[in-house]
Amino acid sequence: MNKVVLITSSFLLLFVVIFMVNSNHAQKKEVNPQDQEQADMVLERIEETDFIDKVKLNLEKQGFNSLITFNVLVWGKDKKEVDITLLVDKDINKEKTVTQVKNIVNKTAKENGLGSFDTKVAIKEIKK
Repeated sequence: MNKVVLITSSFLLLFVVIFMVNSNHAQKKEVNPQDQEQADMVLERIEETDFIDKVKLNLEKQGFNSLITFNVLVWGKDKKEVDITLLVDKDINKEKTVTQVKNIVNKTAKENGLGSFDTKVAIKEIKK
């Protein structure tokens, strides 16, 4: 029962999407209008292509059903980041898992005309 509640609550938090257009240090100086325009274009493309839903589906197809968070950060056309947190309840090869998730994200991004993302994957283990 706890697993069902945990999975249900995980899906509620699943797609917390953060769109950052400015980095912290950019607040101290003028924002480059070209970077702003590029970031806006990338964000539009993310929405138009349902990129987040497609990544989620592709992760699920590979057995990654325990997604906790999915954050997208965009500063410009070539300055994009995806942060993903997975919840696991078994022993896994963390390095292999991180590589697989990064490959899924970037393959999906390229298929949708988004280029590649700097992808960071955090793995949280369920304590039994």
